Amino acid sequence: NKLSKDEQEVEILSSIDYLKKMEVDMDNWTMCYPYGGYNTDTVEILKRYNCQLGFADDRIDIANLDTDNRFALPRLDTNDFPFEANALPNEWTKKVLN
Repeated sequence: NKLSKDEQEVEILSSIDYLKKMEVDMDNWTMCYPYGGYNTDTVEILKRYNCQLGFADDRIDIANLDTDNRFALPRLDTNDFPFEANALPNEWTKKVLN
């Protein structure tokens, strides 16, 4: 989201090319925004290239595909997971357990 629209498109196209080389099903590809950062330009570009979903990390929540914007779905950052197996539940884990 700190890049210009043209720079974002170059980065996204580079990612698409890489995914194609890895033989990813491009009918169902998704974007996990680097550091959770995106803007309206990002979403416009993703829609143009048939991206299905975009994952942000601006809130710790459980995605609801019926009500959430499909290009702003919540996700967990690896830092959201406990470091130890016997750690107390965090806020996200409490939501899942309820």
